[in-house]
Amino acid sequence: MHCDLEAYRHGRQPHAAGLLKEAAPYIRDDDEPGLLRCLRPNWSIGTLAELLHGDDSVVSWVAAYCLGVIGGPVAVMPLVRALHHDDAAVVSAAEDALWRVWFDEAGKGVRRMLQTAADHIGETRYNAATATLDEVITRNPAFAEAYNQRAIARYLQEDYMGAIADGKRTVKLNRCHFGAHAGLGHAYTHLGHFAQAFSCYRAALSIHPRMEGIRQSMRRIQSLCTHSAPVA
Repeated sequence: MHCDLEAYRHGRQPHAAGLLKEAAPYIRDDDEPGLLRCLRPNWSIGTLAELLHGDDSVVSWVAAYCLGVIGGPVAVMPLVRALHHDDAAVVSAAEDALWRVWFDEAGKGVRRMLQTAADHIGETRYNAATATLDEVITRNPAFAEAYNQRAIARYLQEDYMGAIADGKRTVKLNRCHFGAHAGLGHAYTHLGHFAQAFSCYRAALSIHPRMEGIRQSMRRIQSLCTHSAPVA
């Protein structure tokens, strides 16, 4: 991907070429702690957000990556906006960054427990995952991603009503959670509640338009419901 290193300035902040020069070695070496030490004294969320929405896709990609590493709720909305970017690589970087921010929301110790639960889900150990997530939620009742992961575990156990309850709690706590909106759509589809599923899928796409799998799910619903609204 070509980058002309055009500089974007924000007050006294370094320009885009500086971000590429400073961040690239850490990204190349997958050294997130080092990148965080580099970013904190020199780069604000506002500057990274400005670079994220500039005209250079390489700079935008790096800015998205850096926002995910810095994290925090202030990084969320610039990253959500980037899900509408014209460049698929930037969208992918923004999506990855959002997942990183959401997993880290409750701190490193809780992140480890959440990752353990996610690993259990990947290994089809759904009861173990749910038990871990129950503990996380007891300790952190406002942690949206814990509810989302439990919704996934319950969905895979065919507990669709339980998955819907957790999905609703997720989007109440985090209205930008495209994954939870999509998960609600899947659960409603399995219950045959196609109107509700369609509404949830639309909500997911309004946040993350490149979720092609969701568009396919909507088309399947339309094939079953002759009076459904057209897919956007």
